[in-house]
Amino acid sequence: TMDEAARMYEGEHDFGRFAGPLERRDAGTVRFVFESSVRERGDLITFDVKGNAFLPHQVRRMAGALVDVGRGKLSRDDLKLMIDGGQTEAVAHSMPALGLSLVNVEYDGYPPKG
Repeated sequence: TMDEAARMYEGEHDFGRFAGPLERRDAGTVRFVFESSVRERGDLITFDVKGNAFLPHQVRRMAGALVDVGRGKLSRDDLKLMIDGGQTEAVAHSMPALGLSLVNVEYDGYPPKG
């Protein structure tokens, strides 16, 4: 399922294959995903992801890969290779902005308590 595939993103990984162009060539691409899940209700697919930081286009490409898994265009084995940096011809397609919503952003220590 897409939810099982989404959970493969959890942990520390090099998400360079999921990034758009980076401003600096020496920019690090390792990120830590705390939680990743998919809920499906009819035509609505909700992808929840929490991490320490994200690369440009990373979440859109992570979502695109999950949709490809759901459609049978990308195997979970190829997704794992993409996440782990293994050899694969698979690419993460970026989801268009239409239909995507950023719902919440949280920062440690903000707003200040007290």
